[in-house]
Amino acid sequence: MWPFRHAGLKALALGIAVMLWLAVAGEQTVERVLRVPLELQQFPTELELVGDFPTTVDVRVRGSSGALSRVGAGDVVAMLDLNSAEPGPRLFRLRPDDVRAPFGVQVVQVNPTTVPLTFIDTASRHAGANAADGQVVDRTIRDRPLDIRNVPQSLTAAVRPSDVDVQLRGRRDALVRVQPADVKMFVDLAGLSPGDYALTVRADVPRDVAVARVEPSTVQVRIRQ
Repeated sequence: MWPFRHAGLKALALGIAVMLWLAVAGEQTVERVLRVPLELQQFPTELELVGDFPTTVDVRVRGSSGALSRVGAGDVVAMLDLNSAEPGPRLFRLRPDDVRAPFGVQVVQVNPTTVPLTFIDTASRHAGANAADGQVVDRTIRDRPLDIRNVPQSLTAAVRPSDVDVQLRGRRDALVRVQPADVKMFVDLAGLSPGDYALTVRADVPRDVAVARVEPSTVQVRIRQ
């Protein structure tokens, strides 16, 4: 008698499992190229990064059409380990294993495969270098995705373009520590009704840095029922 106990519930569970398997098995495997942020990790405290360096890289990913359609801004991130950094120009390899991606999303390729960075030893800088640390400079972070905040209930919203470039201003030592993910660009839809709008792009940035310019500074937003 035990094998037939709750036979209806067992049959229902088996049916659901089969339908889920069929749904997953029937999805087409596709590839996409994503532009994702590059995060610098294990930054040596005795070194300082100088000069320009990339803040985004292109990543080719593979997965089911359903899995890739659910990938959002910040779900895929390339991470560069600087633990072995030394003073002077260095070339760091960037491999698919260095990219964090959601379950079900395979990283196939990263471009570029190497990242050139130049470091100086902060301990050996001459006394006048402290003035350079305090020098106000600009740094541009490109292709930051736009968040849509406070979408009115029961409505949907789309923004065009979906990413912007932001120019930050601050002390050199402060700017060099800013990661792309630290810069949150957004438009606020609070209080808006359905329609088309030209809205100003706003930013949340780390303390000690300021936004000098956003390009484009306004974007087109469409709110629909």
